[in-house]
Amino acid sequence: MKRSLIAFSAATMLMASTAFASPLEQYMEAMNKNLVTFSKAKTNAEALTALNNIKIAANQAKTTYPRKVKATNAAQVKAYQSYYTLLNQQIDQATALVKANRLQDAQKYVVNIRQTEKSAHQKFR
Repeated sequence: MKRSLIAFSAATMLMASTAFASPLEQYMEAMNKNLVTFSKAKTNAEALTALNNIKIAANQAKTTYPRKVKATNAAQVKAYQSYYTLLNQQIDQATALVKANRLQDAQKYVVNIRQTEKSAHQKFR
């Protein structure tokens, strides 16, 4: 009984924190979750689904700016969006490899994608 109450409380807190997360945070969570799924994918279908989901979330995040980026500052917006352009290119390259039945080679792009993520976070977070 006590364990189920603790589990219920934890699940409720998790749902509440997700409900209060900003759209940008939700897109970032979706990208991260699907990047983990992609890196562990065993089939091309799983990998393609995860890559597609990453791309959707990235394109949504591209138009949602963090606090450090002023929507009226064209230079900041361009710099911010350039990371998503690079991310989309990396996703497209990984997708092409998966479609060519080279899943393991495609999964090596996780390192590149994580580096892009790290660079963007250092600049805009």
